[in-house]
Amino acid sequence: MGKAAADAIQFVNQIGGKTLNYFVYRDDTEDADQRRIRFDGMLGGLKWDDIVIIHYPILMFDKATQRQFIAQVHNRGARVVTHIDDVKQWQINGDYDQPFDEPFLTDSDGIIAQTPKMAAQLRQQLNLADNQAMVVRGPGGYVTSLYDQKDRTLGTPIDYAGGLHKAPFLAELATQVPVNIYANVDDGAPVPEGINVKGTYDPDVIPHIIDGSFGLVWDSESYTDVTGKFAEYTRYNTPSKLSLYLSANEPVIVWSGAGVANFVRENHVGLVIDSLTDLAPRLAALTPEEYHAILSNTHRIGNVIRSGYFLKQAVFKMQGELLLAHAEFN
Repeated sequence: MGKAAADAIQFVNQIGGKTLNYFVYRDDTEDADQRRIRFDGMLGGLKWDDIVIIHYPILMFDKATQRQFIAQVHNRGARVVTHIDDVKQWQINGDYDQPFDEPFLTDSDGIIAQTPKMAAQLRQQLNLADNQAMVVRGPGGYVTSLYDQKDRTLGTPIDYAGGLHKAPFLAELATQVPVNIYANVDDGAPVPEGINVKGTYDPDVIPHIIDGSFGLVWDSESYTDVTGKFAEYTRYNTPSKLSLYLSANEPVIVWSGAGVANFVRENHVGLVIDSLTDLAPRLAALTPEEYHAILSNTHRIGNVIRSGYFLKQAVFKMQGELLLAHAEFN
């Protein structure tokens, strides 16, 4: 289980949720009757109007299994809500035009999407029913067992939580702005000038370690322009890097076309730029007073991120929408 899923479970349990344990395995000989028996055991404690939240995508659930799971939840008078971590059809295939068959998205009672753009794209591309509830979560929460208040200073290097192999733009950026990277580099591999390799840390620990002035949330195959399928995906999702930096009370730098750009602007927790070529002059023009104001806002939002507030709020809102819809139906 990845950190995002583990954190989501912890946050939902804090507001009264319970974990449905499911052992992931593959058995090509298992038929629908065998799955029904297994799901009956898993869902035995469900009550009328309960909500089963799927942290999507989930391993080893093919389309037939997804439909059967949803049907058995519905048979108990409960509802299925899909909480989206990633949409692989976009992230991997880069397909934002063709409808695709994914029952946990098309047949669920509700979807918790990450951004307004993600919600709108899903509804349009999958032709979702008008009565399918859709709630926008915002940034994901981030559980960290270690937390240390850093005295961040304008003019220190910016941080990038990731490796050079996934960030070809860093080599050129570092000629203008010094960068700390939190990843390992192969022995003997060249490290571009201006890049300081900090090493790899456990996801729970890294918020305690990063000490730059800003955290960079960026995905592109080039430096000047924002290009590539992963860059396109950032128009819709909320990258885990955003939550990581904010959980450490570190301001962020994001692309103006990203799905999180409005959140950063509205909460004044960082810089929103069109291109990495804009970053050096933007940093040079930033005054200490302006940076201090950004830091103050980031501290406020950092508490919210560490508490998982946005997911908790989305779950309560979804619960309300489904209960009201059920009451109107009856």
